[in-house]
Amino acid sequence: MNQYRTFTGPFAKVFLGGVFVYQVLYWTWLKLEMDEIKVAKNEKVAVLEKEAREITSTQK
Repeated sequence: MNQYRTFTGPFAKVFLGGVFVYQVLYWTWLKLEMDEIKVAKNEKVAVLEKEAREITSTQK
């Protein structure tokens, strides 16, 4: 039983380090994906606004 205590500290350190790295990568990937979606939606809104301006200018 004493042999397990020698590996508890290093195992916990490596495990927690791995969880931390995973979370950092996950949140970074999520932020980049949200930024990409936001840019795509803003481009679509710009196209729709342009179409709306063209339609309203031809009706006047």
